[in-house]
Amino acid sequence: MARTEPTKSAFESAVESWLSSSGAGTFVEGLLSRKKVWVPPTEVLADVRTRLWLRLQKPHDNLDPAAAAAYCRKVAENVVRGLLRDFEDVSINEKAFSKPGALAEPERATRTPDPLGEHGIDQMRTACETSGRDAWMVSGALTYLTVGSDKECDVSAAPRPRAGANETRALLWPALWFAGRRTGLFPSGGRQNAAQRQKLKRAGDQILDLVNWATSAVLGGGAQ
Repeated sequence: MARTEPTKSAFESAVESWLSSSGAGTFVEGLLSRKKVWVPPTEVLADVRTRLWLRLQKPHDNLDPAAAAAYCRKVAENVVRGLLRDFEDVSINEKAFSKPGALAEPERATRTPDPLGEHGIDQMRTACETSGRDAWMVSGALTYLTVGSDKECDVSAAPRPRAGANETRALLWPALWFAGRRTGLFPSGGRQNAAQRQKLKRAGDQILDLVNWATSAVLGGGAQ
């Protein structure tokens, strides 16, 4: 039986349109230039895509498609600001991007990286294990899912980012540490330097890519 692809919301379509436009890259390049952050724009856009993708997995009927580009730009600004502040989490006031008269979405827990509950997380684990990715990526993704869905997990043996770090990025610290991906990623004392931040980001992006792929596989009815 042919599988029916899920219908995209108008806001999601508008977000994808902005991300695929030349204006997205130009906007990010301008941000990096003004802030004097020497990071490839493609890496920032990859982080923006990840954050938007995770947001779109949650209810967003209140968000106005006409404000999607502005919302994307705000996410990009937060990503760059996070690079300057060791990935400090900056929340977005979505009221400014909502449809006129729309009620705000109820506050939701953000720790679980999957909207499907425990059964869905088990399916995501299976998808990761059978993905064919490198062993350290699979291990990191499994740890990310476990720590992200169970706040009682003891990860005290792993290094931790500074207080206020973006939660998605903070989860990557124990994920990479327990996956054995440690050399050159974490500070030996004091603050992370720029090289460590970028190396950790690149490794973390590979784990997030696998987690996102696994989520898509589960939501779509199974890995291809």
